Order: sequence, then C-alpha cells, then structure tokens
Amino acid sequence: IVNTTVDGKVLSTVPGTAEYGTVLQYSALVSDIAGYVPVAKEQSFRVTASHECNQFVVYYEPVYTVTWVVDENETKASYLTGQTPVFDGTPVKESSVSTVFTFSGWEPSVVPVTGDATYTAVFDETPREYGISFYGEDGTTLIDTVITAYGSTVTAPAAPGKPAGAYPFEFAYWADLDGDEADLTVPVTGEAAYKAVYKMVVPASELYVLTGEVEVTT
Repeated sequence: IVNTTVDGKVLSTVPGTAEYGTVLQYSALVSDIAGYVPVAKEQSFRVTASHECNQFVVYYEPVYTVTWVVDENETKASYLTGQTPVFDGTPVKESSVSTVFTFSGWEPSVVPVTGDATYTAVFDETPREYGISFYGEDGTTLIDTVITAYGSTVTAPAAPGKPAGAYPFEFAYWADLDGDEADLTVPVTGEAAYKAVYKMVVPASELYVLTGEVEVTT
C-alpha cells in the first residue's frame, strides 16, 4: 500500500500479505496519517497473482487548522484545501457596565483554505443604556422611564401637578426613593429611580414674622 498525496508526494508505504482473489475494502487499506485525510479513488481492490498489480495507492490531501478567536477564547476546526471556513454560531462578547459589544465581522476576512489560518472576531462598541424611572410623590406611580446611555446625564420628564389643598403646590425637585434630593447632573452609571417632591405655595400676604418666644405644641 502506497500512501501518497493527490499531487504525487509519497507519505509512506505499508507492506502486507493477502491470499489470491481476496477483495480488500478501501476502508481497510487507509492509514491514520497526522495532518492528512484519505481521498476515495476506488472502493475495493482484488488481490491478483501479479505483484506489480497488487500495489494499491491511497491518496490523501492535507488537513489545515482554522482557529477562531472570540473575546480571547479560541476554537479550532479542520478544513481541506479550497473549503471556506464557517464559524459555528454567532460570536458573542459579554457586555460590560459601560459598553455593549456587537459582532461586525472577522479580521482578516474569511477566505477559502490554503493553509492554517487564524480569524479574530471584531466587535462594534456602543454605550450601554439604562432605564431611569421617575415616580410620583408616592414613589410607586410611574411617570416615565427614560432610557439613558452610560456616562450621559438623564433628562427628567415634566413632573405632574399636585392638587391644591388649603394652598397650592408646586414641584420642588426629584429625590431618590429614600427622600434625599437627587443630583441629575451626575452621569448615569446604572439603573436608578426617583420620585417627585412638592412644596406648598403660601401667598406672601399670609406669611407672618414671628418675634420673641414661640411655644409649639403638637
């Protein structure tokens, strides 16, 4: 048995014996040769009396390794000359707190195999977005959720009016759900929730200046 490449390079020879008339199947004649796979030219071979006719040639072609690199993780696959490599699935890179990664292609571009090759996934980067929720005074009635990119400042919605009691109310500021006044000029770094805070508007004519000691009872 002569193991040779499709272009005529002899890889190895394997001697053997068989009785006259024996039919040898192709699958039983091939060898395991690192870096090569057999190419079926004939399915079987009959042993004859002529030594010269009993030389059986098994053809092989080289196998090449394609390495896919996705976010520093490697996956390897084997291909024959001329085959176009295809990655199994869609490359994914985990989003960070600040950034979302979207697959955009391979570097270099994928081409038919001519030898070992390495392809690295390329990702587009966009700021990660977060939902900033604004509630009414009770902290449970949702007014709006504003989607804001990481590192940007949120634009608060218009606060709804509050029905007047003895005196009218006007919006004062946005507070976190614990009641502390929020600074909406601080860039967004994650999800957040705020509630509206109102103040009573008392006419100036009904304001009094107190002097001296004042006794307060509750």
